Amino acid sequence: MLSTTMTLLAAMAPQGPGTSTAPIVINEFSYDDSSSNDSVFVELYNRSTGPVDISGWRLQGHDGSSTTVLNAAVTIPGGTILNPGQYFVVGQAAKVPNVDLDAPSMNTVLETGADGLTLELPSGTVIDGVTWEMARWSNAVPAWLEGNGLNGDIFNPDSLPQSAARKVDGFDTDDNGCDFRLLPWSPGAANESVFTASALYENNFDDAPGTTVDNAFHHSFVSGTTADPAALGIPASPQGGNCSTWFDPSGGGNANMLRSGSLEDWVVECYAYLRGPTAAMDANDIETFAIGVRGTTDSFGEPVDVNGLFGYAGVTWQPGATGVAWFGVVTQTTSDLYLCDFGNGGSVTVLAGPIAVATDGWQRIRLSALGSDVVGNIGGTYGCDDGNRVTASGVTNCSSGVYIQYRENVSQTGAHRPLTLDGLAIVPNRGASTVPVGAGSATTTGTPGISANGLPTVGNLAYSIIGSNLVPNSVSFTVLNLGDAALPGTQIPGAPIGARFYVNNNGAQVVLRLNGPGGASSTPLAIPCITALTGLRIGAQIFDFDPALAASVPLGTSTGLTSIVGN
Repeated sequence: MLSTTMTLLAAMAPQGPGTSTAPIVINEFSYDDSSSNDSVFVELYNRSTGPVDISGWRLQGHDGSSTTVLNAAVTIPGGTILNPGQYFVVGQAAKVPNVDLDAPSMNTVLETGADGLTLELPSGTVIDGVTWEMARWSNAVPAWLEGNGLNGDIFNPDSLPQSAARKVDGFDTDDNGCDFRLLPWSPGAANESVFTASALYENNFDDAPGTTVDNAFHHSFVSGTTADPAALGIPASPQGGNCSTWFDPSGGGNANMLRSGSLEDWVVECYAYLRGPTAAMDANDIETFAIGVRGTTDSFGEPVDVNGLFGYAGVTWQPGATGVAWFGVVTQTTSDLYLCDFGNGGSVTVLAGPIAVATDGWQRIRLSALGSDVVGNIGGTYGCDDGNRVTASGVTNCSSGVYIQYRENVSQTGAHRPLTLDGLAIVPNRGASTVPVGAGSATTTGTPGISANGLPTVGNLAYSIIGSNLVPNSVSFTVLNLGDAALPGTQIPGAPIGARFYVNNNGAQVVLRLNGPGGASSTPLAIPCITALTGLRIGAQIFDFDPALAASVPLGTSTGLTSIVGN
């Protein structure tokens, strides 16, 4: 059995993914469901490399808004040892699967509303903690608060079980807003097991009306759904065909989260049917949406109070969004877009906007997050970094997901409209780059060189592979293939020793070039405006013909060059 002292010594060094020193963490939890709060649970996880005895440890509830500061607690029974990578689920076994410790009164530990939970040693030392609905906390902020806590309400419908879960089992940076996502629940199983979609997602929604996207998106209430634009009373998008709606027809809020793993760098692009000021609304009606990356949202799609909108609309929403997002708001007299950094919860930085939307209509929207930079585009060419372009640096950089949220407070029947999208593309982002590979083999005039005339960015139609130090006025061959130019390379039969293929000549494209009098060549490799090309790798190599070489295959070779398409 590990003593308390040994446990504390073990906790002095990072234990698992993330920077936290906690050997055991609160890995997943649910506190608010659609019945009698009888689906409440906490999942613990051993993120360390050794077994940990958690006998006598306590799950202590904390109230964020009532005069009673502490809620109930549950103590772990003696003899409970967690091995590395093992889960321990404490909850209401009548409805929660894989429960290890049945605690029917768990809803008195994790209560609905602004609350918190700590995992404590028998001595009271806090090992891990999480808070939620922080916008409604009125009690003192606890000293053990990790980051800004979680904002918004993570609701667990009986028909669609979901929870607040770490994005990777055991991932802990002591920042709740970065560490947790709204996900389908998985008590007693890997949080990552719910990721059923690729991070690369494309949909033109030209399937039958009523088709849903719940195979690729988890939704809090209603899935994104294919619709006939004529039935919505709007024209088709520039993509044509059908479109999709992302809202709850019964009203209120809704959220959809891509069922993929967490990343820092994303590109999201779509056509969105944007509404101008809407006279049919009452003076204090409001409609909002967000399309975000590097973050999550609460179950109700409740927006952040950008520019005092809550006071204008007379609502008491609590913000649930994190990450970087395009945020739209429509009222009776205004319609604006904002590029926002919602951080890891609890604050908002308006990076750009308001950008006024004067009339109803389709607009291309694009959001590119890469490192500490973000680029937002409104209008322009689908797939290209053009149109009304706004940029910002130093933005939130938390690996997390992609979400689409909608929330309305519209009293007039029929005055609110669904968030309507088409041509949705979601792609893992990366910077454009070129990578040389291997070594060249000389001709009688020198070793052929290979480079590019710029970076292989999406939409760079002028991108070319440049040859240099070639035999003047002779011919060369530029070989291109999908994939990397790679080591160790293959000796070309009959060519001088060291003349190697670094590209795969299976299915490769061979382009004959006439070298200029200065020994240069240029091979166009235009990269079209197709977002999904992001991350594509193209191998290239130049083979220079030199009849003066004493070889049956008189070729000199350049190094290989891998072009990695990016934004």
